[in-house]
Amino acid sequence: MATKQSPGDLEHPALEPFEPTLRRLIGIAFDPPSPFPKSAALAAKWAPDQVRGPIVETIAAYMEVQCEVATEVISLEKQARALTADLKVARRARDSTEAGVLKRKVDIIRRRQLILRRIMDTIVYVICEQYVWFIRRLALKNTPREINPDNLMNIIEQATQL
Repeated sequence: MATKQSPGDLEHPALEPFEPTLRRLIGIAFDPPSPFPKSAALAAKWAPDQVRGPIVETIAAYMEVQCEVATEVISLEKQARALTADLKVARRARDSTEAGVLKRKVDIIRRRQLILRRIMDTIVYVICEQYVWFIRRLALKNTPREINPDNLMNIIEQATQL
């Protein structure tokens, strides 16, 4: 009997656990070092006369998160593509049980990518808090856009250099 999956499922016994990755990324971006948070916006509110250090820490933390998220998204994209190819084979073989399992794994991977996108959106929101017009332009779709893993790494390298 197939178990019904909820739309919020992020784990599957055959996939690497996602929670440790998520906790690590959120920790890099948003855990406060002593005595200031890594968010420059929050640091400016908490200690406006001592902002320089936290701003440098914030930029470094956000750059680290950006690279980590990109690496994770690329890994997830490669997994999703491999599973999608297997799914096509299972459908051609008319193996509905295997196709269902593979489809569920692909759905979970796509949800994981969407959550990683939301982490990056949150960072943009923290940085651009006063620029509401910019935040309104964030893509708020419930499905991740298709990416090219090779191009994404080049984009991250360029952004890191800037």
